[in-house]
Amino acid sequence: MSVENLSNWERYESNRDGLNSKLEDAVAEFKATRRIYDLASNAADLASRTETAKNMRKDVEDTFKTLSDSNAILAKIAPKIKAKELEDEVL
Repeated sequence: MSVENLSNWERYESNRDGLNSKLEDAVAEFKATRRIYDLASNAADLASRTETAKNMRKDVEDTFKTLSDSNAILAKIAPKIKAKELEDEVL
């Protein structure tokens, strides 16, 4: 049980920090989007950006799910005060 507990804490910490980084990368990518008026290159650029956005979204959602799952496990075994703190971090 304690090995699983430690594993969940490590996973939680890692994903919490990683989620912030991934969200910052997604915002930077969004801000870097430019309008392209050349119709020939516009379609290729749109396809590339759409694929990048799809991959970033999947990565962020997967990381959040892992973080949320770890949080749910930790909330069951942590004291009530710490469980509330963990819940506030994820929400």
